[in-house]
Amino acid sequence: MRTVIVAAIAATYMLAVPASADDNALELRYGERGDITFHGASLRFGELWSRDAGNWKMRLQPVVEGGRFRYSGSRAERDQVSYGGLGVGFRIAHASATIRPYFELGLGATYFDQTTLGPRGLSTRFQFTEWIGVGLEFAEHFSLGVRFSHYSNANIKRPNDGVDMQQIVVGARF
Repeated sequence: MRTVIVAAIAATYMLAVPASADDNALELRYGERGDITFHGASLRFGELWSRDAGNWKMRLQPVVEGGRFRYSGSRAERDQVSYGGLGVGFRIAHASATIRPYFELGLGATYFDQTTLGPRGLSTRFQFTEWIGVGLEFAEHFSLGVRFSHYSNANIKRPNDGVDMQQIVVGARF
């Protein structure tokens, strides 16, 4: 699993347009939903595309992410699932304020280290992920937001219980 994540980070970084200062970001995420908790991290790399639209800036960035889901319900076996993945995120943020609102969408592919999480049957280790989020960027270097993420195999194989997770996101650009 560690090798997959390192290879994914290297491949994504090589695909990224050479980044200037503040084009990269580290985000830490935490969420709870029912009997499942989540903690993870994302790295966003230099912009693949950007455009200014008046007071708003749009950007498309490659994203490497990883995390762990933990099931704490009555079924104790296979209570943790770790994953790593690659994706692309689209973010639009206000460009001229000290505190800038943002909206984001993303799509990616992930690899889970097993196919069950408590009673959930994921069927395949390969999963797709989609996310949508909103938040605030502070002083061009920090961000705080919320995100809804969905992980599933898009019915490649059944059962396809998937995992949905609301998350708090704290980020820092570098």
